[in-house]
Amino acid sequence: MNLLSISLAALALAASARADLTPPEQQTYQSLPQESQRAYLDTRNFVHIAEQVVSGKIAPLSLPDEPKDFDSSLVTAKEKALIDKAFNLKINAMLASLP
Repeated sequence: MNLLSISLAALALAASARADLTPPEQQTYQSLPQESQRAYLDTRNFVHIAEQVVSGKIAPLSLPDEPKDFDSSLVTAKEKALIDKAFNLKINAMLASLP
């Protein structure tokens, strides 16, 4: 695989990761320096997963741990409460699965 193929693959991966961002999130993402973009994507994707858990669209046990580069400064107080609720749902599901 040559450098051009690797670069194109990286661009495709970045574009697909951004596809789940809302239009305002896309604008914020594009305005960030490149070294901050990965943390922004990981943080926003984690918030979106937590929203799906709380809304019942995905199982609580599928909530992953916070990403290593999770940045709490990119999360609103409302989203923090939502993440806490998602973690509580996950803990309750884990406890319910114990014998």
